[in-house]
Amino acid sequence: MDTQTSVERLADLLNELRLRCPETAWLPLEWLTLKHPLHPVQEALLRRLDPGTGRTEAPRASSRWTSSLLAGCWVLQIPSLAWYALFFSLRLALIRLRLRRPLRALTRQPFALVDKTWCFDPGLIGPFTDFYFGDLQEQLASRRVRLLLLTGNPSGVRWFRLPARPRRDGSLHLAELALVPLWAPFRMAIRQFRAALRLAGLAQEASDPWLRYIAFLGAREALSRRNLPLGLLFWVGHSAVRLWRPKAVLTLYEGYPWESCFWGGVKAADPSCRTVGYQHTVLMRHNRALLGNGMGGEQMLGRPDLVLCLGPRTEAMLGASHRRSHLLPFGTFRRNEPPQGETGPRPERRTVLVAPEGYWEETFALFSEALRAARELPDHRFILRCHPV
Repeated sequence: MDTQTSVERLADLLNELRLRCPETAWLPLEWLTLKHPLHPVQEALLRRLDPGTGRTEAPRASSRWTSSLLAGCWVLQIPSLAWYALFFSLRLALIRLRLRRPLRALTRQPFALVDKTWCFDPGLIGPFTDFYFGDLQEQLASRRVRLLLLTGNPSGVRWFRLPARPRRDGSLHLAELALVPLWAPFRMAIRQFRAALRLAGLAQEASDPWLRYIAFLGAREALSRRNLPLGLLFWVGHSAVRLWRPKAVLTLYEGYPWESCFWGGVKAADPSCRTVGYQHTVLMRHNRALLGNGMGGEQMLGRPDLVLCLGPRTEAMLGASHRRSHLLPFGTFRRNEPPQGETGPRPERRTVLVAPEGYWEETFALFSEALRAARELPDHRFILRCHPV
């Protein structure tokens, strides 16, 4: 079994787990979808599956040991999750109080499109620059199409500084948490508990030792507080469609579980509302969340009605796994200004760009290695580029 075969094996295991545990559709556990970049849990699993490590067998454990360990984890997690749901409900109440006027004003306006994006600086009150969708709102406004931006804060830091008045540039936007009902955190906590119970049962009854092990990992992490905020995007999508009745909703499309949660809320409110996913990143061959279609993966992973592709090449790559979606080459908003003057190669610059993804462990490892290499190569220049999150 080579590395690529190990990736296929892991993708099949994750697909089978979702197939046998439908409750995971509402569980935004990141490593349940195999995408780019690989999650640290997936990297650890692939090291075990890779024959080069000498470990191709899943750890074996008795059902009694598994039940005891899960029970011990849940004793700590359940009270923590309950308190966090209460805290998050109070947070929602404060956000609603702070944004009551802009929310009331926006609910009186019609919007043909709603766009869910991420804002990396919640305290910003100047001109708003959308890192992902650029000036799409302005371009659509010039065509008499009104677009509402729903902004989320991926870090969760400084949530209390969410702007309570329109941007100075007149952009129409709203903090997405203002749409979440106050009781939704408790509903999400119950969904997490149900998923944990089902995964725990699968961890004991599955015949495949690897499937048992992965189900055990899922059951252990299902009650994590990290899953609750992303799971609330179901109610963001549901409320947005119920309030504005848009013709379509637009999100990013990278293969994250939160995307399916959001689309699920949209379809629950209005099945006729179109879901649009913006595939804005490069596609790696191990990204089975977007490229895989085996074992019913296309139905389990969830697909948007329309996919805005980065270009014709990615459109061709997505064709086999998106037979029920319409694919459209779209391009990107992140472009550089045309270069001025000489544009030929300049090898004498000896510049190295270090660009990790959004995981802290990877960032720390790459930056540490870059600093070590910089000491050994004083004639080189190293540029450390952080992920926006």
